[in-house]
Amino acid sequence: MKEDKKPTIVVSRCLGFCNCRYNGDMISDKFVEKLKKYVNYITVCPEVDIGLETPRKPIRLILEKEKIELYEPHSGNVYTREMDEYSNEFFKSLEEVHGFILKGRSPSCGTKNVKLYLGKEKTIGSKKSIGLFASYAIKNYPYLPIEEEGRLTNHAIREHFLIKVYIFFKFKEVEKSNSIKELIKFHSNNKYLLMAYNRSQLKHLGQIVANDEKNILMKL
Repeated sequence: MKEDKKPTIVVSRCLGFCNCRYNGDMISDKFVEKLKKYVNYITVCPEVDIGLETPRKPIRLILEKEKIELYEPHSGNVYTREMDEYSNEFFKSLEEVHGFILKGRSPSCGTKNVKLYLGKEKTIGSKKSIGLFASYAIKNYPYLPIEEEGRLTNHAIREHFLIKVYIFFKFKEVEKSNSIKELIKFHSNNKYLLMAYNRSQLKHLGQIVANDEKNILMKL
């Protein structure tokens, strides 16, 4: 693997790349900024990308007739269809990616604890949900590290995120090589790290590596 190759991470554009928050702000995130030297970023702002202006009136998730909708209370407009179409197209065209850093609590990008109002009025109450765009990320890439910027201020969460990003990136490079020699090398270099996550799966991987059948990587 060439040393100049870097993992690719999809990141919310408001995290240091563009003043595209609903209020026209940009958020300076130290971790995202520090990581710029070590990864390739693909920036995304689903709300702007579906045509909403900056600044703009806040949008929210609401439950309407047992369906989650993306609703803008000021105008009464619903943007669920636009967000669904955008998300489908984005992930259809997305090439290799190794992780996501998304804006927490956003009705589009939040991965945890996003307010889902039980109707159009706030007084009806709310529960916790996931942003619409984030739900597509999780559905399309259930095996990738997908985190919010706020959670990555926690050292342990940040460490696990980086480990997963780089392990997956390195494995994809091995997969491209279609070389059992590179697979054995990857397994040898990372076996104790893999053991820390899942001992039984490490044993299974060891059995796969022990099989030197030609083109075995195509079957993984």
